[in-house]
Amino acid sequence: MSKLEVLDLEANFLQSVPVEISELSNLRQLNVAANQLAFLPPELGQLNQLEVLEVGFNQLGSLPLSLAQLPKLRQLGISQNSWSRRPEVVRELEAVEVVDVGGGRGSNGLIQRKFHFC
Repeated sequence: MSKLEVLDLEANFLQSVPVEISELSNLRQLNVAANQLAFLPPELGQLNQLEVLEVGFNQLGSLPLSLAQLPKLRQLGISQNSWSRRPEVVRELEAVEVVDVGGGRGSNGLIQRKFHFC
């Protein structure tokens, strides 16, 4: 499993992401969209090769600050969650080029570049 690069768990009725996911050191893409997640483990910040993270269509109210430690993260999909405001960590994601915030409370439904957040 340590050579796994893409993990697609979309629409599997997951209520949590196991902390052991941090052991997938070569993971480049993680899709846990369309589940029943209310939170993400801070251990996601240990996935140093992660480039794409899709967590849209869940019940998330925040994102772990540890995501700011992901040096290769380029794309983050966070639409359709329980945001009362944009997660603070989004501003800290230096390498991210595209953040999909469409449809959540307080968003305008567009895919935006990180630097356009106000």
